[in-house]
Amino acid sequence: MAGRGQIVTIEGEHRPRQFIVWFASFEQAKACYADPEYQASLPIAARAFDRELSILEGSA
Repeated sequence: MAGRGQIVTIEGEHRPRQFIVWFASFEQAKACYADPEYQASLPIAARAFDRELSILEGSA
């Protein structure tokens, strides 16, 4: 299970918090990001904190 053990940042800036969301498919994750309601929230998120977001294809 991701996120329950130790973490070491090898390259780049260390982020003290990591948040992982699992979707049933890669396409579903991309659709969630493209959703108009989510897109409307992005200016608020940008003012609140710095962040990085990636959509990764993988398996559970």
